[in-house]
Amino acid sequence: MIKMSKFKAICFDMDGIIVNSEPYHFKATQLALIKYGVKYSNEQGKLFVGKTVKDTMTAICKENKIGNVNQIIEYRESLFFEMLEKQIQLREGILDILKLIKSKNIKACIVTSGLKNYMTKVIEKFDIGDYFQTFITLEDVNNPKPDPSPYFKAAKALKEPPHLCCAFEDSTIGIQSAFLAGMYPIAIPGPETKQDNFYLANEQYEELYKIPHKFFLKNFN
Repeated sequence: MIKMSKFKAICFDMDGIIVNSEPYHFKATQLALIKYGVKYSNEQGKLFVGKTVKDTMTAICKENKIGNVNQIIEYRESLFFEMLEKQIQLREGILDILKLIKSKNIKACIVTSGLKNYMTKVIEKFDIGDYFQTFITLEDVNNPKPDPSPYFKAAKALKEPPHLCCAFEDSTIGIQSAFLAGMYPIAIPGPETKQDNFYLANEQYEELYKIPHKFFLKNFN
Protein backbone atom coordinates (compact mmCIF):
# COMPACT_ATOMS: atom_id res chain seq x y z
CA MET A 1 0.00 0.00 0.00
CA ILE A 2 1.12 3.52 -0.74
CA LYS A 3 1.77 5.70 2.30
CA MET A 4 -0.52 8.71 2.75
CA SER A 5 1.19 11.96 1.82
CA LYS A 6 0.34 15.36 0.49
CA PHE A 7 -1.27 14.91 -2.92
CA LYS A 8 -1.41 17.18 -5.93
CA ALA A 9 -4.20 15.74 -8.09
CA ILE A 10 -7.21 13.42 -8.25
CA CYS A 11 -8.08 11.08 -11.10
CA PHE A 12 -11.73 10.10 -11.48
CA ASP A 13 -13.09 7.04 -13.22
CA MET A 14 -16.21 8.01 -15.17
CA ASP A 15 -18.62 5.04 -15.21
CA GLY A 16 -19.76 4.48 -11.64
CA ILE A 17 -17.89 7.45 -10.17
CA ILE A 18 -18.83 10.51 -12.23
CA VAL A 19 -22.12 9.05 -13.46
CA ASN A 20 -24.40 6.21 -12.28
CA SER A 21 -24.06 4.49 -15.64
CA GLU A 22 -23.18 0.90 -14.68
CA PRO A 23 -26.82 -0.37 -14.52
CA TYR A 24 -27.45 1.15 -17.94
CA HIS A 25 -24.35 -0.44 -19.44
CA PHE A 26 -25.75 -3.75 -18.24
CA LYS A 27 -29.24 -3.03 -19.57
CA ALA A 28 -27.98 -1.94 -22.99
CA THR A 29 -25.87 -5.08 -23.28
CA GLN A 30 -28.77 -7.26 -22.12
CA LEU A 31 -31.22 -5.74 -24.63
CA ALA A 32 -28.74 -5.99 -27.48
CA LEU A 33 -28.10 -9.67 -26.77
CA ILE A 34 -31.81 -10.48 -26.47
CA LYS A 35 -32.11 -9.52 -30.13
CA TYR A 36 -29.69 -12.36 -30.89
CA GLY A 37 -31.36 -14.86 -28.57
CA VAL A 38 -28.77 -14.66 -25.80
CA LYS A 39 -29.69 -14.29 -22.12
CA TYR A 40 -27.45 -12.04 -20.00
CA SER A 41 -27.81 -12.18 -16.22
CA ASN A 42 -26.90 -9.73 -13.48
CA GLU A 43 -24.19 -12.09 -12.29
CA GLN A 44 -22.66 -12.16 -15.77
CA GLY A 45 -22.82 -8.39 -15.93
CA LYS A 46 -20.85 -8.00 -12.71
CA LEU A 47 -17.95 -9.88 -14.29
CA PHE A 48 -17.50 -7.17 -16.90
CA VAL A 49 -17.71 -4.03 -14.72
CA GLY A 50 -14.71 -1.86 -15.59
CA LYS A 51 -13.99 -3.58 -18.89
CA THR A 52 -14.35 -1.88 -22.26
CA VAL A 53 -17.53 -2.34 -24.29
CA LYS A 54 -15.52 -3.96 -27.09
CA ASP A 55 -13.84 -6.47 -24.78
CA THR A 56 -17.15 -7.26 -23.08
CA MET A 57 -19.11 -7.81 -26.27
CA THR A 58 -16.29 -9.72 -27.96
CA ALA A 59 -16.06 -12.14 -25.03
CA ILE A 60 -19.83 -12.67 -24.88
CA CYS A 61 -20.16 -13.13 -28.62
CA LYS A 62 -17.28 -15.60 -28.67
CA GLU A 63 -18.80 -17.62 -25.82
CA ASN A 64 -22.17 -17.74 -27.60
CA LYS A 65 -20.72 -18.23 -31.10
CA ILE A 66 -22.23 -15.00 -32.46
CA GLY A 67 -20.68 -13.31 -35.48
CA ASN A 68 -20.94 -9.65 -36.51
CA VAL A 69 -19.52 -8.34 -33.24
CA ASN A 70 -19.17 -4.81 -34.59
CA GLN A 71 -22.81 -4.78 -35.66
CA ILE A 72 -23.93 -5.87 -32.19
CA ILE A 73 -21.70 -3.25 -30.57
CA GLU A 74 -23.19 -0.55 -32.78
CA TYR A 75 -26.72 -1.59 -31.83
CA ARG A 76 -25.79 -1.83 -28.16
CA GLU A 77 -24.24 1.66 -28.23
CA SER A 78 -27.36 3.15 -29.80
CA LEU A 79 -29.42 1.75 -26.92
CA PHE A 80 -26.95 3.02 -24.34
CA PHE A 81 -26.75 6.56 -25.72
CA GLU A 82 -30.53 6.78 -25.63
CA MET A 83 -30.37 5.87 -21.93
CA LEU A 84 -27.63 8.45 -21.42
CA GLU A 85 -29.89 11.19 -22.71
CA LYS A 86 -32.96 10.17 -20.71
CA GLN A 87 -31.91 8.32 -17.55
CA ILE A 88 -28.26 8.49 -16.55
CA GLN A 89 -27.43 11.00 -13.82
CA LEU A 90 -24.40 12.20 -11.87
CA ARG A 91 -23.52 9.93 -8.96
CA GLU A 92 -24.68 11.42 -5.67
CA GLY A 93 -21.94 13.47 -4.04
CA ILE A 94 -19.69 13.92 -7.08
CA LEU A 95 -20.67 17.52 -7.83
CA ASP A 96 -19.94 18.64 -4.28
CA ILE A 97 -16.49 17.03 -4.50
CA LEU A 98 -15.76 18.66 -7.86
CA LYS A 99 -16.78 22.08 -6.54
CA LEU A 100 -14.63 21.60 -3.43
CA ILE A 101 -11.48 20.57 -5.25
CA LYS A 102 -11.89 23.37 -7.78
CA SER A 103 -12.16 25.88 -4.93
CA LYS A 104 -8.89 24.48 -3.53
CA ASN A 105 -7.16 24.48 -6.95
CA ILE A 106 -6.67 20.72 -6.83
CA LYS A 107 -5.96 19.35 -10.29
CA ALA A 108 -8.35 16.72 -11.64
CA CYS A 109 -8.54 14.30 -14.55
CA ILE A 110 -11.12 11.86 -15.91
CA VAL A 111 -9.60 8.45 -16.67
CA THR A 112 -12.12 6.30 -18.50
CA SER A 113 -12.21 3.07 -20.49
CA GLY A 114 -14.97 4.67 -22.52
CA LEU A 115 -14.59 6.28 -25.91
CA LYS A 116 -14.04 10.02 -26.31
CA ASN A 117 -17.45 10.62 -27.90
CA TYR A 118 -19.18 9.04 -24.88
CA MET A 119 -17.13 11.04 -22.39
CA THR A 120 -17.85 14.23 -24.34
CA LYS A 121 -21.60 13.54 -24.16
CA VAL A 122 -21.36 13.10 -20.38
CA ILE A 123 -19.35 16.29 -19.93
CA GLU A 124 -21.70 18.32 -22.10
CA LYS A 125 -24.88 16.93 -20.55
CA PHE A 126 -23.82 17.79 -17.01
CA ASP A 127 -21.64 20.83 -17.84
CA ILE A 128 -18.67 19.56 -15.80
CA GLY A 129 -15.78 20.13 -18.21
CA ASP A 130 -14.38 23.11 -16.29
CA TYR A 131 -13.67 20.96 -13.24
CA PHE A 132 -10.96 18.97 -15.04
CA GLN A 133 -7.55 19.88 -16.42
CA THR A 134 -7.25 16.87 -18.70
CA PHE A 135 -8.98 13.69 -19.87
CA ILE A 136 -7.77 10.18 -20.72
CA THR A 137 -10.05 7.96 -22.80
CA LEU A 138 -9.76 4.53 -24.41
CA GLU A 139 -8.34 6.06 -27.59
CA ASP A 140 -5.42 7.54 -25.67
CA VAL A 141 -3.87 4.22 -24.60
CA ASN A 142 -2.80 0.96 -26.19
CA ASN A 143 -3.78 -1.09 -23.16
CA PRO A 144 -6.89 -0.23 -21.06
CA LYS A 145 -7.47 -0.89 -17.36
CA PRO A 146 -6.40 -3.04 -15.48
CA ASP A 147 -3.14 -2.17 -17.23
CA PRO A 148 -1.54 0.88 -15.55
CA SER A 149 -1.15 2.73 -18.87
CA PRO A 150 -4.25 4.97 -18.45
CA TYR A 151 -3.07 6.21 -15.07
CA PHE A 152 0.55 6.63 -16.18
CA LYS A 153 -0.77 8.76 -19.02
CA ALA A 154 -3.01 10.73 -16.63
CA ALA A 155 -0.10 11.54 -14.32
CA LYS A 156 1.98 12.70 -17.26
CA ALA A 157 -0.87 14.90 -18.53
CA LEU A 158 -1.33 16.35 -15.03
CA LYS A 159 2.44 16.92 -14.81
CA GLU A 160 2.57 15.17 -11.46
CA PRO A 161 4.31 11.95 -10.36
CA PRO A 162 1.85 9.07 -9.85
CA HIS A 163 2.53 8.80 -6.11
CA LEU A 164 1.15 12.33 -5.67
CA CYS A 165 -2.15 11.42 -7.34
CA CYS A 166 -5.29 9.81 -5.88
CA ALA A 167 -7.57 7.70 -8.04
CA PHE A 168 -11.30 7.27 -7.34
CA GLU A 169 -12.63 3.98 -8.72
CA ASP A 170 -15.69 1.76 -8.31
CA SER A 171 -14.26 -1.47 -9.78
CA THR A 172 -11.41 -3.82 -8.87
CA ILE A 173 -10.14 -3.47 -12.44
CA GLY A 174 -9.80 0.28 -12.04
CA ILE A 175 -8.24 -0.01 -8.59
CA GLN A 176 -5.67 -2.45 -9.96
CA SER A 177 -4.80 -0.07 -12.80
CA ALA A 178 -4.24 2.86 -10.42
CA PHE A 179 -2.31 0.70 -7.94
CA LEU A 180 0.04 -0.63 -10.60
CA ALA A 181 0.67 2.92 -11.78
CA GLY A 182 1.79 3.85 -8.27
CA MET A 183 -1.17 6.06 -7.38
CA TYR A 184 -3.19 6.13 -4.14
CA PRO A 185 -6.36 4.17 -5.08
CA ILE A 186 -9.62 4.86 -3.28
CA ALA A 187 -12.57 2.52 -3.79
CA ILE A 188 -16.14 3.80 -3.82
CA PRO A 189 -18.10 0.73 -4.98
CA GLY A 190 -21.47 0.88 -6.63
CA PRO A 191 -24.33 -1.62 -6.26
CA GLU A 192 -22.67 -3.91 -8.81
CA THR A 193 -19.29 -4.03 -7.04
CA LYS A 194 -19.97 -3.54 -3.33
CA GLN A 195 -19.31 -7.23 -2.63
CA ASP A 196 -15.95 -7.21 -4.42
CA ASN A 197 -12.63 -7.43 -2.57
CA PHE A 198 -10.84 -4.10 -2.94
CA TYR A 199 -7.67 -5.30 -1.23
CA LEU A 200 -5.47 -3.08 -3.42
CA ALA A 201 -7.32 0.08 -2.38
CA ASN A 202 -5.73 2.31 0.24
CA GLU A 203 -9.15 3.46 1.40
CA GLN A 204 -12.76 2.49 0.78
CA TYR A 205 -15.98 4.46 1.23
CA GLU A 206 -19.59 3.36 0.81
CA GLU A 207 -20.52 6.54 -1.06
CA LEU A 208 -18.83 9.63 -2.45
CA TYR A 209 -20.75 11.87 -0.06
CA LYS A 210 -19.31 9.90 2.88
CA ILE A 211 -15.77 11.00 2.08
CA PRO A 212 -15.15 13.68 4.72
CA HIS A 213 -14.22 17.15 3.52
CA LYS A 214 -11.17 17.03 5.77
CA PHE A 215 -9.73 14.38 3.45
CA PHE A 216 -9.42 17.00 0.73
CA LEU A 217 -8.42 19.84 3.05
CA LYS A 218 -5.79 17.83 4.93
CA ASN A 219 -4.14 15.74 2.23
CA PHE A 220 -3.58 18.22 -0.58
CA ASN A 221 -1.08 21.03 -0.87
